[in-house]
Amino acid sequence: METILVARVESIVGTNVAASLADRHRVIGLTSLDSFSLTDCETATCAVQDPEIARQWVASVQPDQILLCPDSSHSTWQPGEKRLSRSECQKTTRAWARAAREFNCPFTMISSDAVFSGPWMFHTEESTCLCNSVQARAVRGIEDCAVDTWPSSLIVRTNAYGWSAESTSPGWIEKTL
Repeated sequence: METILVARVESIVGTNVAASLADRHRVIGLTSLDSFSLTDCETATCAVQDPEIARQWVASVQPDQILLCPDSSHSTWQPGEKRLSRSECQKTTRAWARAAREFNCPFTMISSDAVFSGPWMFHTEESTCLCNSVQARAVRGIEDCAVDTWPSSLIVRTNAYGWSAESTSPGWIEKTL
C-alpha cells in the first residue's frame, strides 16, 4: 500500500484528496491545527512550515508521494480567506520540496488558477496570458520556488472550493446557494 503524506491537510484540497485516497492508500495528514482529524487518515499536528520538521517527517515515513497545500492554493475569491503571505508560503514550499528532493520522492504542490488573466478551461500549454496582479505574481513566485528547489515538482493549478473537515458552519458556496 502506498503512503501519501499530505502537508496542510486541513486545507480544502488537502482534506478532499486525503479523504478520497484513504480507502486505497495509507494517508498521513499533517496540520498546524491542534484538534484536526479525518476519518481513515492518520493525522498529526506539527509546524508544517519548519524545514527540519518537513525533513524529519519525510525521513521517518518514507512516503511514496508528498502533497503540499500551501496558503497559495486557497481560493482567491472566497471572502474572509486568509491572505497570502508570499515569504511564508515560499519557506514552506522550499522545505517540503527540499525534503522530497533529498529522499527522491515525487512532490506535488497545489497552486491557484489566480495566475491566469481569465477563465482557462481550454488553453494551450504555451499560452502566456497571465494575470499581472500582486496575488498572481506571488503565486507564480511560490510555484517557481517549488520547481527551482525540486525540478521534478508537479504544480497543480486549480480553483479550490468544496467541503472542509474544519468547517463548523456553511461555507461561502453553501451561503450563496
